[in-house]
Amino acid sequence: MMSCTIPLGRTGLVALVDSRDYDALAQYTWTARLNPATGSYYAVRAVWVERDGRRFRSTIQMAREILGLGSGDPRQADHVDHNTLDNRRVNLRIASRAENCRNRRRRSDNVVGYKGVSQMGSRWRAQIWLQGTNVLIGAAFPTPEAAARAYDERARIEHGAFALVNFPTDPAPAQLPLAA
Repeated sequence: MMSCTIPLGRTGLVALVDSRDYDALAQYTWTARLNPATGSYYAVRAVWVERDGRRFRSTIQMAREILGLGSGDPRQADHVDHNTLDNRRVNLRIASRAENCRNRRRRSDNVVGYKGVSQMGSRWRAQIWLQGTNVLIGAAFPTPEAAARAYDERARIEHGAFALVNFPTDPAPAQLPLAA
């Protein structure tokens, strides 16, 4: 499918969209909004909303509009490759808040350099968030890379397609059935 670009105001940035979505999206004025928490720009447009007899300005994200997620829908638009200005359907998927969190990059204050890894004395530990609980994978890894690979293996099993791993080119482990 052919891709098209939509300019985002006077920022010099553009959003990438599929040709089949272009006409519906190009009729609006879009701009780029920075999310300071992630450092990512999102394509948004302004709308006027009326609630309780009052009018106020709100925004609609382009990715949500493409996926058909209305303002009351709690689901989120997730960018598979983390390029938030690539709004082609191949790069978008509907996700729950938890699934979207699983696909987050490592934190900017992470000094180890690997997601799910921290130092414990002269050893390294791997941990993962599962259903709101921080679960220890192991606490005696000799290197941060070994701990990161342990994190990756568990993340691939627990998070599936939403797993963002430290070593994406490593082969995925054989999928084991999860306990009921």
